[in-house]
Amino acid sequence: TLLATVLYTARRFNEIRTPYPGVPPAGIDAAIAQLETEAREGVDRACVRLLIRSIGLYPAGTMVELNTGEIALVLAAPASTADFARPPVQIMTDADKTMLPDPIDIDLTFQPDEAQGREIRRPLNIPRATGAVADDD
Repeated sequence: TLLATVLYTARRFNEIRTPYPGVPPAGIDAAIAQLETEAREGVDRACVRLLIRSIGLYPAGTMVELNTGEIALVLAAPASTADFARPPVQIMTDADKTMLPDPIDIDLTFQPDEAQGREIRRPLNIPRATGAVADDD
């Protein structure tokens, strides 16, 4: 059933992240990548996406729109769960969606004074085949 798949996905995430004697826990991005690799069916992949959304995580490689209108690429998951919504990103476009000649790396957790107020507005789903930008909702 769907509920069983949701519970299995959450339990599997915890198993992957649990440290064992002599073995450090997998990082958040590695745990998500492993879950995505293990997801065989559409419902499994949907449950992985549900888990990601429910914990407020933006995995590495996720394209996002900032509240400034800029488009950015998430570089990694923050180390602290309290900062999941504020990952390090690489800003790829300006507010008018024009590609920047040199992308700007910024950690949304520790923003310089001139960048105060940047936050993720929404994740974007960019289909690999077309390159078109669409909502991920």
